[in-house]
Formats: sequence, structure tokens, C-alpha cells
Amino acid sequence: MHIIDLNDNKSDKIIKQLNQQPRKLTPKEKARLPKGQIPYGFKLSQKSLLIKERREQEILKKIIKLHKSGQSLRQICDYLKTSRIKTKNNKT
Repeated sequence: MHIIDLNDNKSDKIIKQLNQQPRKLTPKEKARLPKGQIPYGFKLSQKSLLIKERREQEILKKIIKLHKSGQSLRQICDYLKTSRIKTKNNKT
């Protein structure tokens, strides 16, 4: 899987390439396509590349900060529920 950081200068060039005329994928490219659920904090581009999703990345940073501050997973879960932060599947 390829990850694109939208804050990176190189990403402009990659995004331009992604927006070019669609073409048929090679067998090697098909084999590298992500399978299963897309990880939280990312979205899938038209060319099946993982791109950071800004809002979810901010939530992940908050979760990591809470964990490093000593909060238990249960406390973090309660925080997410009371803040009405939804999962990737729009569940609270």
C-alpha cells in the first residue's frame, strides 16, 4: 500500500498523476490493492492509494495523546462516545 501525505510537496505531483486518464491496472498493481477495511485515519483514492484523512488523523493524535497521558482504553472509549466521535462505519 502506498500512503500519501497531503502536506508533502511531492504529493501534488502524485495527485496530478492520479487524476490523469484512467487506465487498466497491471496484475502487479492489482495485487497491491488494499483488501479488507480501510484503516481509520485514511481514505482510498481513485487509484487505490491510501491517503491520510485529516479529521480522522486529528482524532488518532488525540487518542495517542490520551493513552500517553495514562488514560486506560476504557477511559479513551468513554471519551470518544461522549464526544460523539463516529467510527469509519458511522457508528458511535
